[in-house]
Amino acid sequence: TLMGGDLARMGPSQRFVIIQPALNYKSLEPAAAAIHTLRAGLTSLNLNAAHGVDVGVTGGAVLDAEQLKTVSQGAAVSLALTFTLEIILLIIALRSLQLVSGVLMGLIAGMILTTAWALFFIGPFNLISVAFAILFIGLGVDFGIQFCLRYREEVFNGAAHRQAMQRVTQGMGGALSLAAVAAAFSFFAFVPTSYAGIVDLGLISGTSMLVALFVTITFLPAFLTLWPMVVTRTRPTYYPHLRQIPTLVRHPIHRYAYYVLGVVALLALASVPLVLRTSFDFNPLHMIDRHAEGVRVFEKLLADPQTAPYRMEVLTPDIPAAQAIAARVERLPTVAQALTISSYIPEHQTEKLAILQNLQILVPPFSLLMPAGLQPPTPDTAKSLGELVTKLRALAQKDGENTPDGRAAAALAGHLAQFLATRGTNAQAIADLQTRVMGTLPGELRRLGMALSATPVTLQTLPKSLRDRYVAASGQARVEIFPKANLSSNQAMATFVRSVLKVEPNAVGTPVMLVQGGEAVLGAFQEATFIALIAISLLLLLALRRYRDVLLIMIPLLLAALFTVAAMSLFGLSFNLGNIIVLPLLIGLGVAFAIYIVVRWRNGVDVAHLLGTSTPMAVFFSGLTTLSAFGSMAVSRDPGMASLGEALSLALAIVLLCILIVLPALLLLFTPSPREEGIAQDEGS
Repeated sequence: TLMGGDLARMGPSQRFVIIQPALNYKSLEPAAAAIHTLRAGLTSLNLNAAHGVDVGVTGGAVLDAEQLKTVSQGAAVSLALTFTLEIILLIIALRSLQLVSGVLMGLIAGMILTTAWALFFIGPFNLISVAFAILFIGLGVDFGIQFCLRYREEVFNGAAHRQAMQRVTQGMGGALSLAAVAAAFSFFAFVPTSYAGIVDLGLISGTSMLVALFVTITFLPAFLTLWPMVVTRTRPTYYPHLRQIPTLVRHPIHRYAYYVLGVVALLALASVPLVLRTSFDFNPLHMIDRHAEGVRVFEKLLADPQTAPYRMEVLTPDIPAAQAIAARVERLPTVAQALTISSYIPEHQTEKLAILQNLQILVPPFSLLMPAGLQPPTPDTAKSLGELVTKLRALAQKDGENTPDGRAAAALAGHLAQFLATRGTNAQAIADLQTRVMGTLPGELRRLGMALSATPVTLQTLPKSLRDRYVAASGQARVEIFPKANLSSNQAMATFVRSVLKVEPNAVGTPVMLVQGGEAVLGAFQEATFIALIAISLLLLLALRRYRDVLLIMIPLLLAALFTVAAMSLFGLSFNLGNIIVLPLLIGLGVAFAIYIVVRWRNGVDVAHLLGTSTPMAVFFSGLTTLSAFGSMAVSRDPGMASLGEALSLALAIVLLCILIVLPALLLLFTPSPREEGIAQDEGS
């Protein structure tokens, strides 16, 4: 401890090198060159396990690089998987080469247009906004499926191409436009929030919905006009394939609507306790692959209060104020220690200096007489080693080879004798042995000499670099507060932050930023959810002009949101900085699906017949294609993207159940269709 100082407390072989990398912000990976240089240096110096050295690299630049790597790799795999699943589902749903080709080409065109718009008006993508591509594929294909299945229905019912296109345009144009604008509103609701990282995703994804609508009502009709679908059969049908599905869906809802709604009400009541247990993970470290080197090393540092990177700091007017705050916070059970510049001034210096002066009398000043480095070996060095072997063997016989000292002396004598026998005439080998055994001795002796010649320590005698860390030129002093617990736990971090802030409200630092930033993000998405609900409700009221119809659309959405949060709590899925967008997206998705069914019902198709048309099946296949996109993210290596995919997949599955089961049950029980209302009025008159 005397010769190693603070390093000795860290363990006999643990050292730190702090490096400030030069970052190139014009590159997608700003720290790539610095990390490559560091890795090359470690390789050239043979600092690896093969040479008995375990090197771990971490830090903000390394963690960012590792997250960007896993995100980019995960996005590429998810994108490829999404396209594959989309094509398979489009073939099953549309069963027409023309329709599948039109939807895919429109999807690619929309992706290119949206990407170009985003790069021109917003700039490079960030770790969150890059997810727009998968969201666009999942959501953008919805409009194409709705359009094509309605077109196919009209063609199978005997309409010529021009007539079918007119019917689709008149029947679907309003619903598609309303659904696209509502989905865009759900994304644009991110923009007014205080979470800067999600604003770009909101702008890009919201615009992409309008781009997808534009492509669907322009490119797709033009494509199908140039390459119309040819039907060789003339027998009318509401839905061209999988005819048994509408029957299976229609009769239970039609016959048991009261029971369906009763079960839904009971499930809603049971979901409330689960919703109250929902947690939010504000730690961005949990969104990076835990097996990555940077994360493993960072968590190892967090486990030791002496090396924990998460610390809190307080800026005070002067040193006495810093000392007072340090003394106050050190009494907290969550604080390991609080350092100021005064912490580096030893206590009881007079007594300690007296002890050192006594040691100077007993210990000769050989450290001051020691040369700066080892002298090269001479021809007598081998002879001296031989004499050392003789003395070691004598020592082993004296102490007995059964004692630890005797065994050690005998072993060392044996090794040295073997060395002299094989390489005793090789001057370079003797020099290497001397360096390996005694290379650090001169430096250690010099440090020992400096320690024995210590003088009183004052603020003025402390190193300038140390003073600058804790005291500013203006006299302001900094207090550094270390946690006692391992802050890899969110609960431990929140407890540490709240306990310190209760005593010293002006404390700052990474733990404060994470805890309060997480609260700000959570508040931002609650705000975005309310904005989306209000904006979409006003849009629906303006377009549908009936409170009843707006409620019929919004009730299943609110139930879906309730069930999604409850299901995440039940399955142990926490909301985090990546998947918290699920609720605003759920509203946008659900309202689009509900609009298709309600608008078709408003156009005069009663519920029993509506369930046999292409509309609910189009919603079903749209949901499946979107689910495939979100599900592909769930298999990503990046934990953040995987959690987003899991949450969105779960939310979408619940949305589909609410739209295809709860909404028809509500329509059947509480409202007649507009056509039925008109018939009832005619009969009454």
